[in-house]
Amino acid sequence: MNRISSTQTIEHTGLCSAVSLKDAVEIDSVILFEDSTSFIEELLKQYSVPDCQLLALSPCRAEIVMAADRADIDIVQILAEDITDTVSETDIIFLENPNRSNGSNFSLTELKSLSAKVPGGLLIIDEYYFDFLRISAASALKELNNIVVLRYFNDWAGAATKDHGYALISPSLSKNFNSQFYKSSMSRNSARICYEQFGRSRQRNNQLKKIQSRCLKLAREITDIGLKCRLTAADFLIVEVDSAKMAAELQKQNQLNIETIYNQNRLTSLLRCQMTLTEADNELIETLKLAVKTEKKVSEQKIRAGQLMKNSKAVHMN
Repeated sequence: MNRISSTQTIEHTGLCSAVSLKDAVEIDSVILFEDSTSFIEELLKQYSVPDCQLLALSPCRAEIVMAADRADIDIVQILAEDITDTVSETDIIFLENPNRSNGSNFSLTELKSLSAKVPGGLLIIDEYYFDFLRISAASALKELNNIVVLRYFNDWAGAATKDHGYALISPSLSKNFNSQFYKSSMSRNSARICYEQFGRSRQRNNQLKKIQSRCLKLAREITDIGLKCRLTAADFLIVEVDSAKMAAELQKQNQLNIETIYNQNRLTSLLRCQMTLTEADNELIETLKLAVKTEKKVSEQKIRAGQLMKNSKAVHMN
């Protein structure tokens, strides 16, 4: 039975066809979803075995935690370098490529290596920022039979929310995937909206170029301030400030889209600066300049206070 013609409308078929052409995959490998949490839950339920675990190599967002909870699977948060000591052949690995928090990424060779560690399990790869990174496991779908690639119809595709998206799934997995799920995977209206916007590749590419140009410009200006800055294959920058306290204070700036990055539940001095409206760029630079100036002033005051105390002790001793 043909999966698409039996369970999806012409809108779904058109969108699946557009995706298969764009990503050079078979149309039967494309699965649309309107809610990422429900889709991941379905994946976990259908491809998990008793006593398997979900190994998360990326921070567990709320939807991942909820999906695992509904599927009754334990989550183990680990670092990629520690996976050999933890993984079993039937486990499910989840990762983001690139990481949504800090922009770090895995190479295609590394992804294939991770797939080989769970021959009886699954490797789920969230490629939310694929349009920026351009490194994808999709090219290995025919070679590897245990990978699922998640993509999203973000703002550029006219999606109502950032939960709308699609999965690229290995053909062997696709044959066994529960066809009943497709009937409610994405509404006809959502499929139509995403399909209409999907073809506007020039508009999407122009937006990506604009964001990348702004990131580069801001990175130069932030470096000139005296802060360390790292470009990422995404729509945000990573900025290292002088202290965790300074990072926390900057995060309180409600008008700017700044987040602190957590490492093993500890607040670090790294900031994730999201690209928002162009008008906010200058405001971000001015805010960082003021924070650096304030931090420098406080530091100088502490040095002077320390010197005065040292001189006072010397006088007292004499």
